[in-house]
Amino acid sequence: MVLLVDKDNQRLAATNSTLSSAGYTVVTASDVVSALSRVQQAYPSVILLDEALLDSGGFEFIGILKKHYGGHVAFIILTSGTNDAGLSKLSDFGINSFLTKPISSLQLLGLVRLNLDLIQKDRRILALESSDMVQIKETKNSLNVIQKAIDIIQVGVLIIDTDMRINYVNHTQSAMLNTSPEMMKGKYLYDFMPLQYCAYTEEKVHRSEQIIFNNEGGFIHIQLVSDMVLDDRDKPIAYVYCCMDITEIKEMEKELFDYSEQLQIMVNERTAELLASNKALKASLKEKEILLKEVHHRVRNNLQIISSMINLSVSNVTDPQSLSVLKSSYSRVKAMTLLHDRLSESADMASVDVASYIDSLSGELISTYGVSQPDLIVNTDIGSLNINIMMQCALILNELISNSLRHAFSKGDRGEIVITFNKLDDDSYILIVSDNGCGFKATPSESDSYSGLQLVGDIVKMKLKGLMTANTSRGTNFTITFKDVGGRYHNEV
Repeated sequence: MVLLVDKDNQRLAATNSTLSSAGYTVVTASDVVSALSRVQQAYPSVILLDEALLDSGGFEFIGILKKHYGGHVAFIILTSGTNDAGLSKLSDFGINSFLTKPISSLQLLGLVRLNLDLIQKDRRILALESSDMVQIKETKNSLNVIQKAIDIIQVGVLIIDTDMRINYVNHTQSAMLNTSPEMMKGKYLYDFMPLQYCAYTEEKVHRSEQIIFNNEGGFIHIQLVSDMVLDDRDKPIAYVYCCMDITEIKEMEKELFDYSEQLQIMVNERTAELLASNKALKASLKEKEILLKEVHHRVRNNLQIISSMINLSVSNVTDPQSLSVLKSSYSRVKAMTLLHDRLSESADMASVDVASYIDSLSGELISTYGVSQPDLIVNTDIGSLNINIMMQCALILNELISNSLRHAFSKGDRGEIVITFNKLDDDSYILIVSDNGCGFKATPSESDSYSGLQLVGDIVKMKLKGLMTANTSRGTNFTITFKDVGGRYHNEV
């Protein structure tokens, strides 16, 4: 393959005809730019170049081809013999084949043949190096892909030399500064960015945030990471800068900070209001607690007066049946009095300790009926109980314990009373009052006890919505079960 590069169209046609007639494949060009394109397309072995084109890019053309093809392309210079300086300069490129114009066909063919023979000798070397050429091409393609990737990423990229001149800049970086890559290449970095970016540091990788001003008077906030490119002696030969525009992020951070401050002020104001409101509520609650304690205290005093009056009446009554009725009334009032005593001692004024109340109630009943003290066993897993429930249970316990004390045991017989009060897995309660006495049989002559059991039955059914069973085969055993449904007993008649 022979490439003819001659600005003289007549000579170009004649030379093409001579070579084509001799069997050579020929491509032509009238200038250096076209010739470079033909080289990329045809890869000629011999290039005939007109001397007149040397100062019009010819030397650069030769230099490029020598750099990329080395000795695998031969140059023949078509000369008039008058440009000694230009011809002398060609020796720097290793070119010593000249053909004097006007061109002799025999000289032309002979010189082309000679150079082709020399090229043929290098074919074996070219074949050995072909794999390297493939690698070079692949590397070039990879570099093109990498460059394209760098150009389209949303991070600014700068490559500068050790003199701080810009060798490469992608479009993202130039857009940050409202300019173009062409306007930045070859210029100093400090023409576009703050001086602190241009100072060398001992750190191989350096990170920072700065504000930079563009050429229109605006500014952006950037985050910058720089890294050194080192040679085999660990000396820096270039620097790579990556810049990210974080202006929007910084504006959002400022807005969030301002909003956070405003929110904190609102929180502080609201907290102050809540503290004041809480203080007022505590004062109001304290006042209500005092009033509630006073109410319980007055109820307790009133109940105490009633029980005292009943107790005074007992000393003046001789009829056994009337005396039994009075004692039953006294024990019921006393049961309520004890309940209000325990309630006033409670921390929340809404619940009563179960075990403590049963102990107090049992002791009071034993004292009231003046019987020998039986063995009293209390089993409960309930710590405290809501007053609404406990009030009903207090009346039930009063009646059932009273019945055991009055009817279960013979005179002088100590006996045993067992009270079991537990909470079951289904949130229901079971209350068992049993004794090991003689058993219970209600008769018309024992109407007070009978009416007491009627009261218990009414409470279980109407108030607790529960169920009561009695077993008198061995002593007396009353079993009551009911569910806890909150404050349903409140306001019920």
